[in-house]
Amino acid sequence: MVSELNTSQVLRRYWQKSGLEALKKVLGDGEVAKKVFNELPLDSYTPGAMITEGRKMLKEKSLRELLPEPINPPEMIDVVREMAIAYLSRGPEGVGKVLMKIRSDDIKTRAAVYAFIQAFSLQKYSSWSYSPEEIGYAQGLERVIKEVVTEDPKKHMEGLKRLWKETGSTRELKFRERS
Repeated sequence: MVSELNTSQVLRRYWQKSGLEALKKVLGDGEVAKKVFNELPLDSYTPGAMITEGRKMLKEKSLRELLPEPINPPEMIDVVREMAIAYLSRGPEGVGKVLMKIRSDDIKTRAAVYAFIQAFSLQKYSSWSYSPEEIGYAQGLERVIKEVVTEDPKKHMEGLKRLWKETGSTRELKFRERS
């Protein structure tokens, strides 16, 4: 009987009973641990991979709490902020996941995405094609994009404001107060 069990089956029995508590202890955040435990099946993820993903989720959560959040941001600012958080918490693959979700025809948004991809050499993570107008509009934005991708709240906010102005807006970008 024992010879018919494989490692995965033995681990599954233990994991169903104690996995959530183990994740809570290792990650130190019950909410993230529960999300990892419920969303990542043991059939596809090892406990080590679950912990790695949990740490990425914790980093993302921390960045969302730390970095200033624009009030009613224009699409371009929202997309660049999401790409910055993804890059800081998950690396290039995280940006690739954000790119797969974006559906925009807005020239400013597409130009900013192009500038982001160029600034961090992420061409292999994007399947988008860009018009000459979008590429032209993106010229010079790479430097500003790099200012946005930081864990420093003040620099991040100033970078987003500068990006908004560099793309021709005269409207002020406002941010939520942090308590």
